[in-house]
Amino acid sequence: MPPGNSVKTSASQPGDEILRLIKAAVEHVSHSVVITTAELTAPGPHIVYVTPAFSRMTGYAREELIGTTPRILQGPNTDRNVLTKMRQHLSVGQSYVCELINYRKDRTEYLVELTLDPVRDANNRITHWIAVQQDVTERRRAEEALAQAERLASIGAAMAGLSHESRNALQRIQASVDELAELGADRPEILAQIDGIRRSQDDLVQLYEEVREFAAPVRLDPQICYIDNVLHDTWTTLGIKREGRRIWFRVHAGNVDLQAEVDEFAMRQALRNILENALAACSDPVELDVSFADVMLDDKTALQISIRDNGPGLNEEQKRRIFDEFYTTKPDGTGLGMAIVKRLVEAHGGRVAVKSDFRSGAEVFVTLPRHYRR
Repeated sequence: MPPGNSVKTSASQPGDEILRLIKAAVEHVSHSVVITTAELTAPGPHIVYVTPAFSRMTGYAREELIGTTPRILQGPNTDRNVLTKMRQHLSVGQSYVCELINYRKDRTEYLVELTLDPVRDANNRITHWIAVQQDVTERRRAEEALAQAERLASIGAAMAGLSHESRNALQRIQASVDELAELGADRPEILAQIDGIRRSQDDLVQLYEEVREFAAPVRLDPQICYIDNVLHDTWTTLGIKREGRRIWFRVHAGNVDLQAEVDEFAMRQALRNILENALAACSDPVELDVSFADVMLDDKTALQISIRDNGPGLNEEQKRRIFDEFYTTKPDGTGLGMAIVKRLVEAHGGRVAVKSDFRSGAEVFVTLPRHYRR
C-alpha cells in the first residue's frame, strides 16, 4: 500500500466485518503484513492479525502474536528516536515510513522497511493500523559491502602511491638519525631527542602498515580450533602492554563448546585489537571478563565471545562510530583497530557488536559461525 494513503470502509459495516475484509485481501500477499488496533494510549495497540509471510520472517507462530503489543518485536538496538517519531505521526493520524531494527523470536536482529497506514471508516475515524514490513537486512549488507569495497579500493590506491613516495623520505630520516646518534653519543639530552624521533618514525611506519593491511583483501585459511586457546595466546602477546599494570583477566568458559572453524592468525589479530582497546580505555585496576555462549546466527549454530571491561564506557556517538575507519578518541590512535575487527569477523561470516551505557564499561560481542562457509 503506498504511504500516505488510508483504507476507508463503509460506516454500515461493523468492526469485525471490516477486519474480515482486510484479512481476506492480504492473506496471500508476499509481503509481511501486521494489523493492529488503533489505540495509542497505554497499554497501546495490540496485534489482531499477521500474514503467514510475517510469521515466516519473525519465527513467531500467528497465535503467539495475536493479542500482543508490537513491542514484542523490539530489542536493545531498536532505534528509540524512530519509535518516538512514529508515535508522533500516528497520534495525528499520519502514515509513516521508516527503517527499523526488529527482533525475531530467537532474538536475532533484522532490518525492515516499515510502512504504517491508517484504516478509517466513513466517518474518518481510525479503526486499525496496517503495517507492511519488508526484510532488507541482506540488501543493506550487500550495499554496505559494495560501499566498503569501493572505499578500500580508494584507500589501497592512495596508500600504494603514498608508501612509494614516502619510503625514500623515511630512509633519509633514518640515515640522518643514525648519523646524529653517532655525533651525539656523549650527549644524553641529544640521544633522548633522537629516541623520540625514532619512536615517531616507528609510529608513522605502523600507520602505513595498518592502512595497507586494512586495504588489502582478506584471505582466510580456516581450521577447527579452540577459541579459548586463541584467546590465551593473544593475551600472552600483550605482555608488554600489560607490564606494570594491575589487571584482572578472567575467562568464564562454562559448559560451552569452544570449537569453531576460524583462521587463527586473523582471529588473534581481531581479539588483540579488542583487548588493546580495552586496556587503553581502562584505568588501573583493570577488570576484563571474557565469557562464551552458544547462539544461533542466520539459522546456523554459532559461538559468541563477550569481552567486557570496566572502563568509562561509550557515549552514543562512540557506539555508533566505533567500527568506522579512522574514527578514534585516542590522541595516538589510527582509528583502524575496531574497523579491522569488524572486517575480519565478517570475513568469517560472523557479526560484531558493542554494548555500553556510558557508566559501567563497554562490552564487545563477537559471534562466529561454528563452521566456515566456503
